[in-house]
Amino acid sequence: MDIEIKKVSFNPRIDKQSFAANLVIDGIKAGNIVSNHSGTQYYPVNQKGQALIEKAEKYCEKLPAKSITVEGKQQQSAQSLQSLIRDLFVVHLERLENARYFKKVDVAMKQNIVIGEPLKYIRTVRTQAPIDILTKSQGGVDLLTATITQDVLPSLSDNEKLLNSNIPVSILKAAGLKEDQFIKQSAEYVMKQAPQKSKGKSI
Repeated sequence: MDIEIKKVSFNPRIDKQSFAANLVIDGIKAGNIVSNHSGTQYYPVNQKGQALIEKAEKYCEKLPAKSITVEGKQQQSAQSLQSLIRDLFVVHLERLENARYFKKVDVAMKQNIVIGEPLKYIRTVRTQAPIDILTKSQGGVDLLTATITQDVLPSLSDNEKLLNSNIPVSILKAAGLKEDQFIKQSAEYVMKQAPQKSKGKSI
C-alpha cells in the first residue's frame, strides 16, 4: 500500500509543527490532513476516500511497533495512520532542508572548492578562476590539483568531504584525495534520504 502526503502547506516562521496536506493512498486523493499541536486529523473527500482511509488504518495497525525515546528511555510505540503521516511530514522537512543545503553547495562550487560535513555545513577555498574554466586546460587542471593538495587536503577532517560535483574524479585522485573524501555527485546524499511514501512493509 502506498501512503503519501502531497501539496504540503505550512509556515515554519509561525509554527514548524503545524501543516495541511492531501492524503494520497494508492495514487488516489483520499482525504485532507490538518495537523497541529492538538493532533493530526484527516477527513475523507468522499466515500471512496473513506474506504481507502479505513484500509490504510488497518494496514498501519499491522506494522511493527517503532522504537522511540521518551525522557531518555527507549519505548515501543504502536503505529497508526496518524503517526505515519507525522513521519512523512518529518521526511518532507528533511528533504526541504537537504535541498537548501545542496543549493548552497551548487552556488558556492562555481568558483570555490567546497568542503563540509554533508548536510550539516560547508566551508570554501576560493579558486583563481571558475572551476569550469580551470578544468578545460592543462594549466588550469594543474592549478586546481595543486590547490586541493596544498590548501584543502591538509585541513580536511575525518568527517569532512570535498563536495564539488563539477571537478572530475581524476583530478581529485591526482590531488591525493581518497574515495571516501569526496562525493562524485551532489545528488548522492539527497537520494539516500528516506522516501516520501510508504510502500509494502517499508515506511
